[in-house]
Amino acid sequence: MLLTDRSDSVILDPMTENKAKIGVSIDQSLLERIDRLCELRNEARSAFFERVLSGEIDGEERFMAGLENPLVRGIVRAIVESPGVLEVAAKVARADLAPGELEGCRENLPELIDAAKQNKQIQKGVADGTAKLGSA
Repeated sequence: MLLTDRSDSVILDPMTENKAKIGVSIDQSLLERIDRLCELRNEARSAFFERVLSGEIDGEERFMAGLENPLVRGIVRAIVESPGVLEVAAKVARADLAPGELEGCRENLPELIDAAKQNKQIQKGVADGTAKLGSA
């Protein structure tokens, strides 16, 4: 955001100086819900997205860090690969998941486990100086 002082010279707003601009396509009804929330909170869309995404990213990072643990990976893999175990785990957790959501978990968890393993390998390479740029 550009601000002007009394001499009309342009100065940079320090609150937006390090912000990247991005374009995002989302469902119109979701945008309308976001706009209603922004209005209720007297919050700009950008601030809303940054606040909500920051919290979600923190959770995703914790989840992925958990999957870096070989024991957790093994347990998750056993749950995903064993028929019925995921359904039982969902019931124990009192998660009311639709059949499609359970199938989505089965399909997505192996990719997440592989991504967590790759992340751990990259972190190990950074720690011992053997990491290569662009490795994933």
